[in-house]
Parts: sequence; structure tokens; C-alpha cells
Amino acid sequence: MDTSLYVVASLFILAGAVFIYLTIRDNARPLPEGGLQWATTVFSVLLMGTGALALLFLMQPPQPPAPANDEARIGEAADNFSFYMVDDDRERTLHEFEGQVVLINFWATWCPPCLEEMPELNRLQADYADDGLVILTISDESPRQIKTFEEQVPLETVSGYVKDARDLPEPFDKMVRGRPVSYVIDRDGIIRDYLLGAGDYAFFENAVRPYLGESIAER
Repeated sequence: MDTSLYVVASLFILAGAVFIYLTIRDNARPLPEGGLQWATTVFSVLLMGTGALALLFLMQPPQPPAPANDEARIGEAADNFSFYMVDDDRERTLHEFEGQVVLINFWATWCPPCLEEMPELNRLQADYADDGLVILTISDESPRQIKTFEEQVPLETVSGYVKDARDLPEPFDKMVRGRPVSYVIDRDGIIRDYLLGAGDYAFFENAVRPYLGESIAER
């Protein structure tokens, strides 16, 4: 980050403080007197606030880039991992679903784009379940938080959670970088696609159809 931005933000804060000092220094009490002094003080406070907010923004750690296809391990076998069912805490594993086309969607209730795409994933699961598609929607939040959301939007997917996303094997541990993020895994357990960001029905349908079989292509 250009250090000049830090300098400008700091100068905003310093200038605001100086203006306030010069405005009230001769007053009997350390408070503004009269309309002009109050206007100057309010302007100075706004100036300082702008500088402070700018500094807070500048000091935020940069978001790591999303994984490129090589990081997503496209074409490689997906490593197994465990997760827990939201409804009954039953432990399940990714490899239980071998022989089916798996769409893993990592999401969170605090992620607005994730919430927007959930009805689309519900519809996709309903339409292609008989063709061998299973959608895993996995969060790293508590079952209570997820159930609260599901009271509003019941999930037709396999709804699960992990206790710590950092314990997931690569590339699935990349979910900590941001959500939503999805992976398509074919019937042989090979990672075939990496989908960054929210999608609609057509977006996900186009991603899974090539791996569902010849009969799907005829629809």
C-alpha cells in the first residue's frame, strides 16, 4: 500500500485536532462558543473521523487471492474429509458419495450471495437427484446457526458442517478465503471444476451436466 495514503489520512486527523485547538483555546471552558465555533468544531470532528476510518481501512490485511485452477487441483482425486450432518450430528465423509456426481458448496449464513443461491441449489438437487447428482452444502458455523437459516429456507441438499475449515484437505481448505465457493467432483472422485462466487441455476447446471452421463446430454 502506498505510504502516501497513510500520510494523508494522518494529516486529516492532525488537521482536525489543530482546528479544534485553535477554535477553543481562548475560551473560558474547553467547549465551542457561538455558531461559527460549533460549525468549525463539527467540521473538524468529521475530518478526524474520515482520517480515522481511512486508517482503519488501510490497516486491514489484504484478502488473499482466490485459488487458481492449479491450486484447485483440477483433474486430481479429491482427498477424503469428514463433516457432520446439521440435523442429527451424524458424521459422514466425502468418499461415501463415490459413484455419484458431487457438487460441494461451501457457504455461510453471514454471506448474502450464499443465501441467494441456496434456492437455486435446492432446485438443481431436486431436478437431478435421480441422475446421480448430490449437492453437499457445508459451512463451518454451528448447527444452531444453520438450523435458524433452514427455518426460513429448508435445504434439499445434504446439509453439513465442519468444526474447523482449516482442517479440511487441499483444496477445500481454501473456503476460509471467502465464500461461496464450489467444487464439482465426478463419479470417480476426480475434481473437475472450481466455481468461485455465487451462481444461478443455469450456472451450476452447466457445471455438473457434463459429468452426469449421456442421457443428460439428450435433454
